[in-house]
Amino acid sequence: MLFAPIIGTRTPKLKLAAGAIATAALLLSGCGLGGGSDTEGIGAGDYTIAAVDDVTDSTVVNGKVQPVRSVTISAPIQSKVENLAVAVGDRVEVDQLLAKMDTTALERELADQEKQQAADQAEAMNTVGAAQAQLAAYDQQVANGSDPTIAAAEAQVAQAQAAYNAVSTGAAVAPGAASDSHDETESYATQEAAYAALQQAQTQLATAQSQSAQTEKELRDQVDTAWAQAQTVSTLDSTGTLQLKVQEATIYAPIAGVVTSVNVQQGDVPSGAILTIADDSRLKVSAEVRESDVSKIATGNRVRFTSTATGKREYVGRLARIAPTPASKQSEQQASAATGSSNDATYPVEIDVEGEKDGLLLGGSVRAEIITQDAPDTLSVPLDAVVDSKVLVVAVDDGKNSGTIEEKSVETGASNDVDVAVTGGDLQAGDIVLNWPEEYRDKVGQTVSITDPNFDYSRVNDARASATR
Repeated sequence: MLFAPIIGTRTPKLKLAAGAIATAALLLSGCGLGGGSDTEGIGAGDYTIAAVDDVTDSTVVNGKVQPVRSVTISAPIQSKVENLAVAVGDRVEVDQLLAKMDTTALERELADQEKQQAADQAEAMNTVGAAQAQLAAYDQQVANGSDPTIAAAEAQVAQAQAAYNAVSTGAAVAPGAASDSHDETESYATQEAAYAALQQAQTQLATAQSQSAQTEKELRDQVDTAWAQAQTVSTLDSTGTLQLKVQEATIYAPIAGVVTSVNVQQGDVPSGAILTIADDSRLKVSAEVRESDVSKIATGNRVRFTSTATGKREYVGRLARIAPTPASKQSEQQASAATGSSNDATYPVEIDVEGEKDGLLLGGSVRAEIITQDAPDTLSVPLDAVVDSKVLVVAVDDGKNSGTIEEKSVETGASNDVDVAVTGGDLQAGDIVLNWPEEYRDKVGQTVSITDPNFDYSRVNDARASATR
């Protein structure tokens, strides 16, 4: 059966001695058949034998079993599903084959790109070879003196040098020889002109040599540029993206777990999610708590729960997360409609499942108690029996069914809507506690009879014995 989606309801643990009997007494009293109004004695619903038990208070939520993590795998390429290797419910391991997409078009495109890349690399190497040949030819031309620009400049220098030498030799005057000042002036002028022509020829040669060096540098730069382009073409992996797509077209499981959904069939061309894998090695319960109950719970609270699939089998967990923001409006409306409560805000919570998880189904419904107060193995009495830190008891001797009403002080701890834990004071296990003290307050010190036909003093001894174990 499915649990009703109750959110945030407090359900205390009911004890046979305190809860059930006290509740029955309340019903009988309302009908005029029991309670403190019974002037003849203490009826069946008027007392509780104080005993050691567990006192807990909790907030009840309904939720769903979820994996701690799941992975949704989307289509890596826009292509049809060639092979689908898993179905919903299959358990898979890491790197197990899940599906394969059709890569015919990709492989054809990859082959074309590889051919183009090979052609580009060949063309780049041809450019390198041509640049190297041009540089080698020019270097050989310079080395053997066949560069026309330098050769012409060198010839011009040689001619100017010869002319300058001839003028300089003819201008010399023998010692003692008569000289004409006019002739000397003309001779010097001729010599200076020849020297100027020589300097100009030498400048032109230097210019030609510089231009030749610049030309060689430019040719070497062309070789370097060609090599750089060739290396770029060789390292440019224009097919890398396609190769990756071809590899990704075969889909393997990224995690171990169980396949929770498959959104395609073989032959489909998916555009989104293909399938989902849930890692069920760890589980959690996702639920929602009413705003009024959020202040009562805290991360770390113990949780016990049952699932629809496993019936009364009880599982344990711990509250791991309380969302700081409310759930979506749609979720709140669903929760309110399920519980019949007002449309209050609800807050998502997550419960980590601890210990055994066999039998729990992913997506299965659970009913969980978030333990907000817990006093295990403690003396407990009905909550209504404690007034101003005091209780009334009937002091009955062994084997008798009557005794004196006495008042005892108590210190209390954890409580719920029915019971309260007694942590200190005068009360002892086995004391017969009056459930409705206000109705017997004026009888303190008086002797009263227990009129319950099922009263058995052995239960008093059992309660005392349980406290010593």
